[in-house]
Amino acid sequence: MIKYFLTAILFALAINPAFAEDDQLAEKAFKIYYHAKDSGQYEKAYKMFAPDYKNDFLLDKFKSVVEDFNKKSGPVKERKINKISWVDNPPGGQGALEGKYAAVDFMGRFEKINKYCGYIIFRQSSTGELQVVREEENSMDNETEKQIVKKSSQQKADDAWRVLSSACPNYTAN
Repeated sequence: MIKYFLTAILFALAINPAFAEDDQLAEKAFKIYYHAKDSGQYEKAYKMFAPDYKNDFLLDKFKSVVEDFNKKSGPVKERKINKISWVDNPPGGQGALEGKYAAVDFMGRFEKINKYCGYIIFRQSSTGELQVVREEENSMDNETEKQIVKKSSQQKADDAWRVLSSACPNYTAN
């Protein structure tokens, strides 16, 4: 049910214009969340989760996943927003899932990862704060890319990245 609903949100966000007056709020939440993850402030990032998302992703698991990624990636060099999209009451969002949502599409680079993209969906709470309800990050670390090139070709590495990055709305290769 929730996966169907999140798919409906992504579809609705793709066809609805942005609510420009709220973009700064989404950008601020994005920066706070990812700064917390990048700097090892796992509890701070986790506190931004909506209650229903916390039920699906417990703090210990979240911390473990982020720690593993941070070790694998090295320090962040750049993470930039490609697009912010807003939607009110997306199709299929009834009851507790109704509300105003922001999808933030992004890309970036790390010390050990030059190919990285994703999106995060925030739901605006009744108090106006943005809460994380979905996050998707895709990456190919530099060592993996080198191994694919060595064993096959740059074209195969590019093809593999094209498949991974296809899950990143509004991603464009550098």
